[in-house]
Amino acid sequence: MKRILSALLAFLLFVLALTASGCGDANKGDESGQSDTTASADVPESKSVSEILGFGQENNDRTFTVLQNNASDLAEDLYAETTQGNRLNDATYARLLACEQYLGIKFEFQLEPGQWNSKMPEKIYNDVAANAFSSYDLVNMGLNTGIMGGLVGVYYNINEMDTVDLTHEWWVEQIAEDASVAGKLICLVGDINRSTYGYMGAVFANLDLTDNFGIDVDYYKLVKDRNWTLDKFLELSQNVADDKDGDNIITTADTFGWANVGISSRVMWSCADVNLIAKDEEGSYGWVETLDDRTLSFVGKLYDAGKRNNVFYFASILNDTGAIKPFSENRCLFLTFLVYTAQKLTEMESMFAILPMPMYDFNQSDYISANMSAFDAVFFPSNIESPELSGKVTEYLGWYGREKVIPEYYDVSLKYQYNNVDKNVEMLDLLRDRLRMTANELFGTVGNGIGLTAMTAANTADNGFYAQPVSVWRTKVVTLKKNLDSYMKEYED
Repeated sequence: MKRILSALLAFLLFVLALTASGCGDANKGDESGQSDTTASADVPESKSVSEILGFGQENNDRTFTVLQNNASDLAEDLYAETTQGNRLNDATYARLLACEQYLGIKFEFQLEPGQWNSKMPEKIYNDVAANAFSSYDLVNMGLNTGIMGGLVGVYYNINEMDTVDLTHEWWVEQIAEDASVAGKLICLVGDINRSTYGYMGAVFANLDLTDNFGIDVDYYKLVKDRNWTLDKFLELSQNVADDKDGDNIITTADTFGWANVGISSRVMWSCADVNLIAKDEEGSYGWVETLDDRTLSFVGKLYDAGKRNNVFYFASILNDTGAIKPFSENRCLFLTFLVYTAQKLTEMESMFAILPMPMYDFNQSDYISANMSAFDAVFFPSNIESPELSGKVTEYLGWYGREKVIPEYYDVSLKYQYNNVDKNVEMLDLLRDRLRMTANELFGTVGNGIGLTAMTAANTADNGFYAQPVSVWRTKVVTLKKNLDSYMKEYED
């Protein structure tokens, strides 16, 4: 990795990372996103870094190679080439320098542009097959990219890495339980990557449009009182429509109730605890054989809503045909997508709320915050040269991420660069606290059965899954089951 800072500056950054305080609130009032001080991590005075991490400073005197692969907007999850005067970038860069100093390594990044379904697992497989030791000490790629390849054996079992402690607060709660199969865990998710939080599903509610249509509701109170359910979401949106161009047809150029973006309805399934994949008593996952009444009711409600004249599917949030345009122009009541959408609304003059995806109903035990599975996760090739060192590097990056990088992203970039700050901050904290990895998003990409849940034109057509869920599922589940069963067997080998 290119370096333009001197060794002295690197050392100063390291010292700041170990000793400075006040990470979460540092320069919080500066909403520009520009850095006026060097990034630093907040270390509790009562504990040393070695006590927190469980290992001390050491000199490994070697290069540490990271293979980074995902869409371009995620390429900077771990990587920063140099300082840029941008707080988030500089915190990411300072983390690399501090980790190099603490463990006596030098990072080398291999950046491979890819998408959510790239062929990266094949590259790892070929490397494992050809070399006694892997060419990579760590792989950072989209969760579904790592799983879609169907190659469990090419990844190291994280549960057997002595230097990785899954109880540390910088890893996602329940990850060991939700993502482990037959005692094997191949992916690690948490504060090491900021996309962990940017890819959480959310509802954006236009408060000005709410007032304009005389909707008497406090969205934040609905959430707090556990009244933010699917039925309430659909009820509030059903009468929002205004034929602005006078052609007697409601289109995306008019005012409407719900912009359903991309995979947001798919994430809505997970947040409502409606899963097409279940975990059996032995800990393996499999597609459900038949759809129960709860699932069919959920499908029916979304299908009926999708047939309204004021609900539209958008493939994107951006460009002239994306959902951001009508929402920011006060022509859309609800926009459902991912949390990072907030960064696209910084110029919006109208007030808006950021809310969790609705619960299924009052009987759901709590709100669930789920990611769309393209967010970055950490994998290790099965033949990594030093599992001990790879674990330590990952722990350090995760710890530092929680202390400084994630606060810069979550507290500054997300929380403090949009309107109605205080109440939206509370909602974002709720989302973060309830984050988990659901069965749908963990393994739904195997055979792409999860693709049926997005409310696309094909899935909501007369012969699509939403219109004919029982018959469509009957034709799909046999093949889907074979694919996932085959993948689960790899965990047993």
